[in-house]
Amino acid sequence: MPYKKKGSSCVQLKDHKGKPSGLMMEGSVAYMESAGKEKKNLMKDMPIDDKASAMEMSPYKLTEKDKPEPKPFVDPGAPEGFAADAADVGEAASKKFFKSQDIVNRAVQTLEGIDAGKGTYTGYANSDQTVRNALLGGMRKDKLTTQQLKSLSKSDPVKGREYISQNISNASLGDAKRAFDRSYNPFKQS
Repeated sequence: MPYKKKGSSCVQLKDHKGKPSGLMMEGSVAYMESAGKEKKNLMKDMPIDDKASAMEMSPYKLTEKDKPEPKPFVDPGAPEGFAADAADVGEAASKKFFKSQDIVNRAVQTLEGIDAGKGTYTGYANSDQTVRNALLGGMRKDKLTTQQLKSLSKSDPVKGREYISQNISNASLGDAKRAFDRSYNPFKQS
């Protein structure tokens, strides 16, 4: 009977065909077990029940009688003495608010693009200035800046929408009107 040494720290290496190719120390840096072999060894060392869960193993399991009963949500209402300073305007006003906000935000995006050097194209000279004047009001005494219009889109977009609408209707677009309406008019963009 051949002598088998138990507990050897060497591992027989095999090539891609399965033939022995040498020995390597298990603790050496070059030695690596395959993922499958590692998993197999771990399952031998620490077997687990594949049907067990953390709750089943917990000593603090809840029984049906221990589980809390869900309570329906009750609106607490306004605190005592609270008075709203805004009128209840309803769904129609809410839709108008958000639609106006979209229009003002589209105008602001166009103006910010001009400020960033993106430029506009209407097919005519001074396209950027024409679009800017149409959105902000070229000769208006109460002319807003892009930043003020952006602020207005958050605080009072309906007022901002009306401001832009007046500017566009009073703008001298001339032959550039079709190109403006097609590409830069916030009321005609979707």
